[in-house]
Amino acid sequence: MRRALFAALALLVAGATTAAEALKPLHTNGEVLPNSCTRVGQAALRGKLMAPKAAVVRPEDAWRLVHTLLCAPATAQSRAYLRSHMGKTVEQLVQATGIEDETSIVAVDAGLVNSLQQKGWAWEAEIDAYPEDVTVRFWSDEASVRSRTLRFEGGMWRIVATMDASD
Repeated sequence: MRRALFAALALLVAGATTAAEALKPLHTNGEVLPNSCTRVGQAALRGKLMAPKAAVVRPEDAWRLVHTLLCAPATAQSRAYLRSHMGKTVEQLVQATGIEDETSIVAVDAGLVNSLQQKGWAWEAEIDAYPEDVTVRFWSDEASVRSRTLRFEGGMWRIVATMDASD
């Protein structure tokens, strides 16, 4: 019993450390990039979606999807939420130094859904917001930039495309 309690406590501490590390700035190429899941970072992203100039359709719904992609913990509930906002396929662009860009249409499965959740590991995110299209771009580590494209279709926001670029 005591051993199980210590094991559970160790996992809890390890998880907290990982989450705390994710919120630290990212140092890359001599630059310091702010984490996008801090209160300040989230407020800035949400503000882009709520801005009257962007005229985003149902901006609160778009914000919940962006927040779940970038900042929410990986839970069964958050994965189910993401899955419910995807069709059967998404367009996927993969770019890497030294190889040709590869664009494909991929089936949505548990592995893809899991890979989309950043769990707080998102830095210097930017949003391009239009009434029915939102693209969020962010650093996922020192050498990788990703984007997720959302589109308002069938009365809801859906994840329709992903881009992963690595150096």
